[in-house]
Amino acid sequence: VSLFSESDRVKINDDQIRSLSSQVHFFWIVLLSIIIKLGLIIGRYFQAYLYNPNGFGSEFRKIRQPIWLAAVFLGLVIFKVAINTGEPFSITSDMLVLVTVIFAFQGVVFIHRKGKEIDLSKGFFYFFYIILVLFPQLVGFMLAVTGIVDTLGYRKKVISS
Repeated sequence: VSLFSESDRVKINDDQIRSLSSQVHFFWIVLLSIIIKLGLIIGRYFQAYLYNPNGFGSEFRKIRQPIWLAAVFLGLVIFKVAINTGEPFSITSDMLVLVTVIFAFQGVVFIHRKGKEIDLSKGFFYFFYIILVLFPQLVGFMLAVTGIVDTLGYRKKVISS
């Protein structure tokens, strides 16, 4: 005996399954890369705590991605747009997602660096991380753009002027 009748069941067609599977695929890539990054950060935090107490924050704010990574990212974007085959599981899409997560991490570093410079309260960072959890696609993309701009060296130009 079933609790639901045949008319109560959700009917999903093949196109919806393909669409959902491509999104789940990208979420797995993002989740795994975030877990790896967080593992490295937590390990570095504990090492700094043992050998250089209170030194992790200054080290974290000094993180910079190499400029060649920004060139790779822009090359991937141009390549993906140029050969748009509509395939959701292409290697260029996977690499684009991975590099976007790397630059989103750089954006988080930038937010912390600027927050330290202008002496923002901890409440701002709590709010920032709550918004990041609630709207990861939107905030993550904005962080990635911020990370790319920071990597390209606009920080020196803005600070010096």
